[in-house]
Amino acid sequence: ALVNKGLGYNSGVEVLLRRTFANQWYGMASLSLFDSKYQGSDGIWRDTRFNRQYLTHIAGGKEWAWHKGEKQRFVSADLRVYYNGGLRDMPIDLEASKIAQRTVYQKGTGFSRQLPAYFRIDARVSIRKVKANYTRILALEFQNLTNHANVAYYIYDDLKQKERLKTQLGI
Repeated sequence: ALVNKGLGYNSGVEVLLRRTFANQWYGMASLSLFDSKYQGSDGIWRDTRFNRQYLTHIAGGKEWAWHKGEKQRFVSADLRVYYNGGLRDMPIDLEASKIAQRTVYQKGTGFSRQLPAYFRIDARVSIRKVKANYTRILALEFQNLTNHANVAYYIYDDLKQKERLKTQLGI
């Protein structure tokens, strides 16, 4: 049974460099270094699920404008890059999972396993039309442009009777 009597803390530092929109360019880079722990009713401090320890994000883009009478049109190209520490996961108890024929996690271990680092590149191209009473935007966006198979979690595969890796969506 779960009881709401634990403690938790988050600590860290973040650095952000930003170039606001000037000369049709913008850019931003950030780095966060942190620690996130919790203490359950057993008094042991453990990592939280989200204790990735670091997050990095770089984004930038350019916009081109042209005018035709009262119509204003803008084309923009944007790129974002993420590189983050992996989420935490609970180890799977293989023997208990075989007996139960489903995923059973090791008791008392908390989120002691860290998944591999998360990497993703997104790209976007858009056309924006500005008129007196409204604005329209048509965009084409590619998320996870490199089709990197980021780890989501592990499960117990009853057919193969072993732990299996599940990945997030590709492109």
